[in-house]
Amino acid sequence: MYSKEIIQLLLENKDISSFGLTLYKYKPGKMDEKRKLYWASRGGIFKKLDLIDKAKKEDWAFGINSLVKNKKGQFLHIPQVDLHCKISKNNLRYITKELKSIGYGKGFVAVTGRSYHFYGNKLLDQGEWVAFMGYLLRFNDHRRKPLKKVTDQRWIGASLVRGFGTLRISSSFDKRTVPRVVLRLK
Repeated sequence: MYSKEIIQLLLENKDISSFGLTLYKYKPGKMDEKRKLYWASRGGIFKKLDLIDKAKKEDWAFGINSLVKNKKGQFLHIPQVDLHCKISKNNLRYITKELKSIGYGKGFVAVTGRSYHFYGNKLLDQGEWVAFMGYLLRFNDHRRKPLKKVTDQRWIGASLVRGFGTLRISSSFDKRTVPRVVLRLK
């Protein structure tokens, strides 16, 4: 199972012509998991995801990469954030306030079972994406209130090393919850 709702919202961005997808064997606490990368066109994304979903083993998951292609064939990034805080209305309000403060007030937030994922609307070039990831690290300032840890630093580091982020859109053996959208930011 996977979140068709997340894909439908990402398809609202008409600038995206192809999506990057990752199938990976999830290992809790590990950053060297096996990965298979795929590309899917706008028109073929649901067919590709259905095939991946049917073929994946129980201990594998799949996600949407930040790296996409636009209509001109350029590689750009969807702003993505793997958040690392408890699910609550107060935390959701705080997160959206922080994202707006750095210019990312449009997009949507999905609940993952343990925390949240954010997807922004504006596509970023490589330099803008690296700067965005840097801003995300600053969210974890120990002097901040009410949350001291907002983003998943390991996810940010792994994304920077890989050159793109990936957010899970499926269930897996230890993460049974399929992410679902809980808030649209306009």
